[in-house]
Order: sequence, then C-alpha cells, then structure tokens
Amino acid sequence: MNKSRITYLIERYLNDTATAQELDELESVLADPDADRMIKTILRDSYYHLPEVTGNHSDSEAKERIFQQIVTQSQQQTEPAKRITERLLKWLPYAAAIVIVAAIGLLIWNNKRPSHQEIAAAEIYPGANGATLSLADGRTIALDHTQGGIKVGAGEITYSDGHSPILKLGDGGEPVEKLMLSTP
Repeated sequence: MNKSRITYLIERYLNDTATAQELDELESVLADPDADRMIKTILRDSYYHLPEVTGNHSDSEAKERIFQQIVTQSQQQTEPAKRITERLLKWLPYAAAIVIVAAIGLLIWNNKRPSHQEIAAAEIYPGANGATLSLADGRTIALDHTQGGIKVGAGEITYSDGHSPILKLGDGGEPVEKLMLSTP
C-alpha cells in the first residue's frame, strides 16, 4: 500500500471521519509488520503538522494519547514475532550440534555393523544307516546297518550279538589301535 493512502486513512481516523471500511483497511495496514516503519514515519509527520488548538489542550492531549496508542499497538503486534524469532535463533546452534552428533553416531554405527554376505556352504546330504571300519592297511569294511554295534576282542572283531564275525585277526596281525570306525 502506498504512503499517500496510509496518510489519508490516518488523517480520517484522527479527524474521526473514517468510515467502517476505512477503519478496517487501517487496521489491516497496522497489522502488517512490513508497513510498521512507514506507519511510524507518517504518524510522526502527521502529528507534528496538526494545527494547534488555542486555549483547549484537551484536543492536543487526546491526539497525543491516540498517537501513543497507535504506536504502542503497532509495537505490541510485532513483538511476539520478534520473540519467537529470537527464541528460535537462540536454540539453533544447539539443534545443529545435536543433528551433527546424531549423523556422526549413525555413520559410526553403520560402519561397525558387519555386512551381510551370503557364504556358499557345501550341500549336506542326509545321513544313511550304516558305518564303515577302516583298517591300518587302507581297506574298508562296510558294516551291517541292522546290527546295533561291534566288539573288538582278542583275535577277532564281531557284531555285538557275538555270533557274526566281521574280521578275524591273524596271529599278531592288525593292531587294534589302528582301526577307525566312521559313520556317514
């Protein structure tokens, strides 16, 4: 809004001749924080150029009071916005520090976590019901899966039932400690 329109509205207000629409327009101008400096300049100029009324100081006092109310009201409307801005600016360095510390912590935490790589594993086949006996000379003997165990005795190896021989050891042949039993 231009300076001449604001001056016109203020003069109409001070002369008590403003319409309701002009009062609404003046209120919207007074509420605008961008026009604050211009309004103060216009009010000062208008105040000092008002004609002096001789003999009656109540008009000058009323004008002074109205002027002070307008200036005070304008300042009060801009102060909450300034307080909020000042409060935000006060806490901005702390918020920035928290964000930086959190970012550094996140980077460190991500770097310490082990990466999930798939490891190729050998395929494990299901076991079979059976065992083999390896001899010291490298021969292997497949054991019967229906039998429950073996006995190593003097001169022979038999199944646990004692009747079915697996291997007859000759005189001083295979030493017992060289036998190895393996299961699949």
